[in-house]
Amino acid sequence: MPDPRILEDEALLALHAALEIDQLWSAINELMQAYLPSHRVTLFLGHIGMHEARKVFTAPPIDSPDKDYFVRRAEKNPFNAYIENHVGAPYYRFSDVITDYKTFESTEFFKEFAQSEGWHFGLSGLVWLGDELHGMFSLYRTKEEGDFSDKDISILERLLPFISVAIDRVRRLHRERLYRTVLEDFNRNMPVGILLLDWELRLIYSNTEAVRLAANWNLGPEADKKYNSREVFKLPPDVIGTCNTLRDQIIETGKEGIKELGKTPTLVADAPEGMSCSIQPIRIFNANIAYPGFFVTFESIQERDTEKMAPISAEKILLLNQLSPSERELAILVGEGLSNKEIADRLNKSVLTVKKQLNSAFYKLNISNRARLIALLR
Repeated sequence: MPDPRILEDEALLALHAALEIDQLWSAINELMQAYLPSHRVTLFLGHIGMHEARKVFTAPPIDSPDKDYFVRRAEKNPFNAYIENHVGAPYYRFSDVITDYKTFESTEFFKEFAQSEGWHFGLSGLVWLGDELHGMFSLYRTKEEGDFSDKDISILERLLPFISVAIDRVRRLHRERLYRTVLEDFNRNMPVGILLLDWELRLIYSNTEAVRLAANWNLGPEADKKYNSREVFKLPPDVIGTCNTLRDQIIETGKEGIKELGKTPTLVADAPEGMSCSIQPIRIFNANIAYPGFFVTFESIQERDTEKMAPISAEKILLLNQLSPSERELAILVGEGLSNKEIADRLNKSVLTVKKQLNSAFYKLNISNRARLIALLR
C-alpha cells in the first residue's frame, strides 16, 4: 500500500503545477480523492452568473448525457438560492442547506440527477472573484458512505486557498492566451504588413502581408504569385540597414535614445516604388536589462489605391501594436462592448486603473474616445 501522506503531497504538487484547464481538473480530482474520498467529484468553471458553467468535468464520467444535461442540472439545482444569498461563502454542505433529507429526496433535482448519478450527500467549495462566482467543485457521497463530517469541513477549509489560487492562475493564463490569439488573428489579417524583430534582427513575429511584401521587395512586384512567400522570406537589405543605423544610434545615446527614437517611426528611404516601410525601436520587455527590438510596418500604397481602400495610418497601426499587454487587453474588451465597470470586474482591477490605462492607450493612438478605438480595431 502506498503511503497516504505521499499521495497527498503529490496531489498538492500537481495542483501547484497546473497551467492548463485539463491539468487543473486532474489535480483537483486527485487532491479530493486523496484528502476527501467520495463517490463522485465534479468541477464547474466559467460560470455565467451564478448558475450555468461553461466547462464541467466529472469523475467517474456520466453515461452519455445529452448536450444540455448540465444546463438542465444547473437550472434545477435547489442550492442556487443559497449561493445567490451567500455571495463570498467558501463552501456549503448540502445537509446544512436542506436539513430535512426527505425534502431533498422529493426534489426534481434529486430524482432526475442525484439518484441517477448514485449519490445522496454533497459538499461544494466555492471560488469567488469579488461577487462573481469564479468556479465551484462538488463532492458527492452515497448513502452507504454517509454525510460529510465536521472533520471533512476542516480539511476542505485547509485546501480551499490552494484550489482558489490554482483556479485563478489557470483562468488568467487561459484568458491571456485567448486574447493573444485574438490579437494575432487581428494582426495576421491586417492589410498592413507587420514584423517584430529582436535586437539581433531575428524575427519574433510576422503577419501574412509583411511576408508577402518582403518577397515582392526582394524578388520583384509579382514574387508573391510565383513563390511561397514564407519559404523565400528574407529581410530586405534596406530594412536591415535602417535597423543597424537605429541600433548604432541607440548604442551611442543609451536609454534616452530609445525614448527619442521611439517617438516617431523612421521611414526606410529606398523602399520600392508603391511601397512604404517604417521602423521604430520598442522595448519588447518591461525589464530595464532587456535590449529593445524593432517594429517594422510595410504598406502597399498602389494596392491600397487600386482597391480604393481608405488610407490606413501606418502610425496608428504602429502605435496600436505598441500598446502594453494590459492596454491591449483593455482594447479587446472595449471592442467587445464592455463598460469600464465590466472590464474592471473581469480583470479584477479598479475602475480608476481601467480609466487610466485606457487614457494611456487613447494618447498613444492619438484618439479621444472609445468609439474611435472601436473603429480603429475594426
